[in-house]
Amino acid sequence: MQESTLTRMADILPMAEADTDILYWLLPVAMLIVLWLGYSLWQRYLHPLARLDRRLRDGRISSREAAHALARIPLRDVGQRRYLDHLRFRRQPPDLDALMALIRKLRDDR
Repeated sequence: MQESTLTRMADILPMAEADTDILYWLLPVAMLIVLWLGYSLWQRYLHPLARLDRRLRDGRISSREAAHALARIPLRDVGQRRYLDHLRFRRQPPDLDALMALIRKLRDDR
């Protein structure tokens, strides 16, 4: 090809878009926002401790049932396990406020 032909072809071709197109940064940011919202909704509503807390507050289960359900969730701290066992195996049902405080503490420690 002649040099003049190449020059004319370059004049016809569209200009390449710049790399700073909005989709290059908008898509990852949107994905991060969706992931963050999904995680926060899971933490607030779908986590087993959140469901247990909600069922206990609504009165759908007794405090003794909640303490036994809480025992199925693995606890990292041995002291918390001992305290939970103390609440579970007393003659009287566990105090609702103490159990709610333990659930909140476990949710905050995650």
